Amino acid sequence: MERIKCPAVNCNLSFTRTFNLNRHFERYHNNNDIVEKCLLCGLLFENITLLNRHYRQIHKPSKQFYEKESAFRKNVITFRFNFPDDIVNFELGQRSVSEEIKRTILNEAAKKTLVKSSLVYICEMSMIDHVGDKITTTLIPFRAPSFISNANNRQGINLNINQAFTFQNNSMEEFCNSGSNWVFDKAIAFDIEITGMRPVLVGESETGISSNEETDYSSNDEKTKRSIDGYMCLENVDKLNLRTIKNNKFIYSPNNRDQKCFLYSLHHYFVTFKNMKKTYKQFEKNLNLKGLKFPISIPQIKKFLRQNPLLDIKINILLRHTNGHVYPYEYGLGTGSTYINLLLLYRDSGNSHFLLILNTNKFLRKIYSNRSYENKFFCENCLNYFYSEQKMEKHKQICCLNKPRMEMTPENPILKFKNVKNQHPVEYIAYLDFECVLPQKTIMCEECSHLRCKCDRSFTHITTNQLPISYCFIVLDMNSQIIHEKSYSGENAADHFVEHLLKEEEDWIKPLFSTLKEMKLQPYEVKKFDDTIKCYLCEKLFTDDDIKSRDHCHFTGKFLGASCNTCNLERRKSRKLRIFMHNGSKFDFHFIIKALNEKTDLKNIHILPYNSEHFRTISFNSFLFLDSMSFLQSSLAKLSEDLSQTNNPYTILRQTDLVKTDGKLDRTKLKMVLGKSYFPYEFW
Repeated sequence: MERIKCPAVNCNLSFTRTFNLNRHFERYHNNNDIVEKCLLCGLLFENITLLNRHYRQIHKPSKQFYEKESAFRKNVITFRFNFPDDIVNFELGQRSVSEEIKRTILNEAAKKTLVKSSLVYICEMSMIDHVGDKITTTLIPFRAPSFISNANNRQGINLNINQAFTFQNNSMEEFCNSGSNWVFDKAIAFDIEITGMRPVLVGESETGISSNEETDYSSNDEKTKRSIDGYMCLENVDKLNLRTIKNNKFIYSPNNRDQKCFLYSLHHYFVTFKNMKKTYKQFEKNLNLKGLKFPISIPQIKKFLRQNPLLDIKINILLRHTNGHVYPYEYGLGTGSTYINLLLLYRDSGNSHFLLILNTNKFLRKIYSNRSYENKFFCENCLNYFYSEQKMEKHKQICCLNKPRMEMTPENPILKFKNVKNQHPVEYIAYLDFECVLPQKTIMCEECSHLRCKCDRSFTHITTNQLPISYCFIVLDMNSQIIHEKSYSGENAADHFVEHLLKEEEDWIKPLFSTLKEMKLQPYEVKKFDDTIKCYLCEKLFTDDDIKSRDHCHFTGKFLGASCNTCNLERRKSRKLRIFMHNGSKFDFHFIIKALNEKTDLKNIHILPYNSEHFRTISFNSFLFLDSMSFLQSSLAKLSEDLSQTNNPYTILRQTDLVKTDGKLDRTKLKMVLGKSYFPYEFW
């Protein structure tokens, strides 16, 4: 029998069957079909190791943004740019580094395939008194939300950087409006924090490669030789070998010659899953391909989807490296209702190749373990997996990678207050405010012997301490009359206040909230109750299931109105004194938390946080601390200035001892307290 010699150079093997020859050639001579592509200059490399070496040698980081710190083998890295001293405009500082920011993110995105970036603008802010003098200066970082980037989407990187700049601008304005006369002084530094996204492992690379569409030649005629030669010449036949890809039976590789693997993948999807009867030529003829070139790029895929809305599809693109790592490259291209998942590979011909993923869950189920038999459901957006489809669908609702989501308007687009039980004003309310000093830090670093630590490590530097040295506390009744007032100046003001609060609780606050007065109806109130046909709170008609009830104030016994039984039970008597502090969640609440330490008379401590440093409410014993800035989005100075331009009589302020001399109103003192005066914060 005539043997067929292997056509590879320096290979003397021969085979009796064409099938064996093809398998041998694929395994030992055709292993570089799938390659790595440099997304910055376009060069091709056999594997990811050579590509990474190319990035280190050729595409070096920006010279302006130096590497500040890194971790996990530089998978997490921070770049910093130090501004010159003459950048005194907030937006000018952003614009001066925008191109370098883009270049740095693009460089890291090409190296790490997919990165999450966060921009931090560090500014010097100054506190100004009422005559325009600086009181104190500090460094404030303005951090924008992180965003996902890949090197193929340069326009998306530009858009995300501009959105981050806008967010930082708004944060700076909000800080100036809500603080105590803070103003922007100058730009200090700009940080870019970049983290490489964790890939999915779907199997290690192997030396051998095989095709999912092997051809068995049974003779050694001229036609067979031409087929073998053509099969080995990748410029003539665009046929992909898939042995390096695990679970390759769940993907479809188009065997096309015209670089239209993208269209072949779409046609195979509609034939397989939508039962389409058209041939490929009929399918292509009905498409609008005006202005498109093949092989197609990702920006042109977006154009294709805009030109063919009748396909009603969205496309997700996954990218696979030669080392077997898979990344979620693009998500949700298009506006259709059906998702199609494609796998992107780079070829040694210089073009990218698309494969259709027939079953994403089964293709990706071999992840970080060898238990590939487990049933897993993957989110195509982030490639996190779940063991139930319900959990995966719930996750998809919040997994949007900072992309906007569509919220449908309800059938009844009317906003209506539902917690009708809260529409009555509280009977007793309190207000509290602290004043602090800012003594300079005088403790030297034990390692470098400097007040400002210069050690080459990550640290938090404390420039000043905030120590509460005075407070003012008042309690009002339902008629806006002051029933309790306490002012204090001295050391440990927060501890003094908590101790005072606990003492007053035992004396009169706890008994006050425990009182219960019976209702006494006047004749006209009885008639009003009898004539009422609907609840005065929810305005619903009374029914046999929800009967009419008499609602009254438990502190005074006053009849309030006829309510349904449901509202009457829900509108319960308050058991806690509400204490409001302006901007307390970011500032004053911290003093209260520290003062609670080692107090023995505390009960039922509850804290509702935004995060570890930002609290919504603090509750203990008979007290509930709230932030009035949650309802009034401005500083005390601005609110006082706006109020002074009205005809407000300041009935509460006139009752305090601050504006009285010998028990009588002193208009000079009243005028003084209506403005923000100088306070020696650093020289107390």
